[in-house]
Amino acid sequence: MQIQAFIPFIQNQLANHYDTEEAKHIGYILLEEILLIKRSHLPLIKKEIAADEEEKLTQLILELKKGIPLQYVLGYTWFKDLVFKVSPAVLIPRPETEELVDWILADYSNTPLKVLDIGTGSGCIAIALSANRSNWEVWGIDLSSEALAIAKQNAQAIQTTTQFKVADLFAPATQEWIQQQQFDLIVSNPPYIPESDKIHMHENVLKHEPHLALFVGDERPLVYYETILLVSNQPCYVEFAYNLEPQMRDLLENNVVNYEIRKDMSGHPRMCKWNKLK
Repeated sequence: MQIQAFIPFIQNQLANHYDTEEAKHIGYILLEEILLIKRSHLPLIKKEIAADEEEKLTQLILELKKGIPLQYVLGYTWFKDLVFKVSPAVLIPRPETEELVDWILADYSNTPLKVLDIGTGSGCIAIALSANRSNWEVWGIDLSSEALAIAKQNAQAIQTTTQFKVADLFAPATQEWIQQQQFDLIVSNPPYIPESDKIHMHENVLKHEPHLALFVGDERPLVYYETILLVSNQPCYVEFAYNLEPQMRDLLENNVVNYEIRKDMSGHPRMCKWNKLK
């Protein structure tokens, strides 16, 4: 198959899973991955894809046709210009979460800080902070030991000193540990999608991403934020479900001195920072 014929081919193959432009984007990513040729150069190259390369591309397409997200098929994704290993044990980092990291980095320069990332998953937030602030002591905690195994690999590959701990935010021992550690700053992108919203989720997400990292009970959808407020007095930066903004505002009005909510790149209220103390 000619390189130029691959994009129409993959668009046809993935027609039941992705729209035309998204399939085209995926096609170029796969070509870059297998042929090791920059996307900008691909239109200029007139040659056949080698048989072994075509076989690899075919296998990747078969995985995509099963509904497996591209990032899991490749085994990695980009976050804050860093390459992170990902697997079905961790949530795929989203661009909106990069905005949360950017907010923290803009607010705090090189002053040494001790930071805790609650629900760290792949470690993307904690490691990105460490990579950009080498004099910060950054910790990430998560209930999933499988997720933390990935996070530790990412920290080692990116060469940061980020530390990780298996911990359940709702366990008294974890809450006591958080208070004893005297963190300067807390950040969290916890599970925040109510169970009842599953019907609106893309099949790729529901079938392949860890529900533990995504969903929270309908009866207390803000339970993670309530608990963070309960166990800490530090400034906090969090990501939340935009359709729960009214409930989030009510929670913060009753518990903190000041807070700010920002919209994400799509115009949805998504990020919040708060201070409990003056």
